[in-house]
Amino acid sequence: LFLDTTPYNAHSTASDALLVGLPVLTCQGNAFPGRVAGSLLHTIGMPELIAGSLQEYQELAVRFAHDRSLLEGIKRKLVKNRDSYPLFDAKRHCRNLEAAFITMWERQQRGEEPASFSVAAEDMTTLEQKTDIHEREQQLKLALALQEQGDLPQAAAIFRQILETCPADIVSLYSLGVISMNTGNPEASLHYFDRAAEQNPRFPQTWFNRGIVLQALQRPQEAMASYNRALEIDPAYTQAKERRDALATTNI
Repeated sequence: LFLDTTPYNAHSTASDALLVGLPVLTCQGNAFPGRVAGSLLHTIGMPELIAGSLQEYQELAVRFAHDRSLLEGIKRKLVKNRDSYPLFDAKRHCRNLEAAFITMWERQQRGEEPASFSVAAEDMTTLEQKTDIHEREQQLKLALALQEQGDLPQAAAIFRQILETCPADIVSLYSLGVISMNTGNPEASLHYFDRAAEQNPRFPQTWFNRGIVLQALQRPQEAMASYNRALEIDPAYTQAKERRDALATTNI
C-alpha cells in the first residue's frame, strides 16, 4: 500500500505506483499540489482510496493493514481498472485533446471570444473493443501501404472490409474516394467523398477532391461550391484556389 504525503501529494510517483498495480492511499488537500493523487484515483475509478481528512486517512491505513482480504480486493480492482479506465489510455487522451483543439479552432474561425468549454470524454472501451480497434488499425496500415505501392484493388478490398464493421471510418471513406477517382469511377468516388465529408466536414482535402470529381461528372457549379468550401476551411489551399479560378474562367 502506497501511503501518500500531504499537503504535497505524489504526482508522477503516484502514477507510477498505480501503473504497476500498487494502491495509493491519499488525503485530499485544498490546493492543486494536494489534490493530484486524488485526481489520478478518480480517473482510474478508485475514489475509495481518497480520504477527506487526516483522521479518515489514518483510519483507512490501519484498516488496510489489518484486513488483508480487503487490501487484496483493492489490488484486484486496481489491476482491472488500469486496463479499462482512461488514466493510462494515451490514445483516448490524445483523441479527446484533439477534439478540444478542434473546438478552439472552430470557435476562433467563427469569431467567438475565448471562453471556457468542456469536451465530452469518449466512452470507456472494453478490452474486447480495444482489441477490435487494434486490429482495425493494423488493417488500415496494411491498406494504406498497398495503396501507396499501387495495389489499388487489394487496398480497396481492405478499406471496404473495414467499413463493414466501422461504417464511419474516415480514413477508409476518404481513401476509397481517392482510389475510385484514380480508377475511373467518379460516381463511386463522389459517394465516398460525400460520406467522408459528412463524418468530418472540416477536412479541406475531401472538398478539394470532391470538386475534381464533380468537374469530371460535368457538374461545374457544384464543383465550384466544393472548391470554395475547401478554401473556407483553409484559405491557403493553393491547389483549390487554382482549380476554382480555372473553372471560373472556363465557365465565363
